[in-house]
Amino acid sequence: MKKKSHGNLVFLEDHYSRNDFEDPSDYELYNNYEDIDDFNLYDDDYIVQELDLTGVNLHGANLVKADLSHSNIVAAEMRFSELEGANISCSHVNMSDLYGSNLKNSNLEFIEIRNSDLSYCNLHGANLEGALIVNSDFSCTDLRGANLYKVDATETKFQNAVFDEYSKLPFNKKKAEELGMIFINNDNMDNVS
Repeated sequence: MKKKSHGNLVFLEDHYSRNDFEDPSDYELYNNYEDIDDFNLYDDDYIVQELDLTGVNLHGANLVKADLSHSNIVAAEMRFSELEGANISCSHVNMSDLYGSNLKNSNLEFIEIRNSDLSYCNLHGANLEGALIVNSDFSCTDLRGANLYKVDATETKFQNAVFDEYSKLPFNKKKAEELGMIFINNDNMDNVS
């Protein structure tokens, strides 16, 4: 197992190769590896990336294009962070503050967001397909060109969030406007971020 650190963050990467699984009975976790559907034991490039960001203070952090996939982001302070192009897919975000953060063109597929503040965030072009968003605040968020296809947004605030003709919302335009969202005609918008 390789261990990398940056400041107070620790990154763990597990690299598995064919030799690691020649005798699967040696690995308690993989005793029933035949039952695992989407796992290729003989893929030498298989990498597991997981971070525990519970309680971290990353206020204003530069995490552009960071790989935070499959991470736990719980009670984290990440206000005004730069996460443009970051991969946060399949992560669990709970009770976290990302107010004003830049998530432009980020990958947030199948992310689970609960009880979190993403108001005033830039999610322009972000991919949130299949996300579960519960009791969170997306007020005044830029959702232009964002993909929210198959998103479950239970009890989530979208007041004054902006969207455009390229946004894929989990509801129609009329429902979006009932939720207080604002349709932006791209012809009249030059530099909204």
